Amino acid sequence: MSNRRGHIFKKISLVFLIVALYNLWTLKPVTILYTGTERFNDVVVDHLPLTDRDRIQWFRNHREELKKRFNISNIFYYKIFVWDVGNGFTNHILSRHSDLYCFDKMQSEKNCIDKNRLLTIEVYIDGNEIYTVHGYSDITYTIGKDGIIKMNRDEHFFERVYDNVMQSINPLNYL
Repeated sequence: MSNRRGHIFKKISLVFLIVALYNLWTLKPVTILYTGTERFNDVVVDHLPLTDRDRIQWFRNHREELKKRFNISNIFYYKIFVWDVGNGFTNHILSRHSDLYCFDKMQSEKNCIDKNRLLTIEVYIDGNEIYTVHGYSDITYTIGKDGIIKMNRDEHFFERVYDNVMQSINPLNYL
């Protein structure tokens, strides 16, 4: 009987640990490390919240701040890319990674990051917003003038997930 009690205690402890780590991650404020207009409106952050809903809400809470940083006024359309800083900024010559995104206007030798886009935001003058949450699959959400979030169905979702998984385990990617 005590062996069974030990298993239950371990399971409860594991669930508690997972919930605690999730709360720590979501409560940690997102730090904007760089904003620039290299080719697009780019934002580099240390992390974003874990859920799609929280990522979208993060942008909506920081929209005015980012519009000021990018000098975006009432134009008919704008697009913002949110990038993960990953292991930090690196020099494109000294980096071991070949798939880098560099910020040429940045006043530093370390002006590149591993190419890992977390979120793409498109805002139209008519009030419609499109959010693409990047990961193994790119899930797109639309928010209309009514403020209702709608997930756009993707008939090729599982095919893209399979392709992304196969590409990530392909040994040629690590050469």
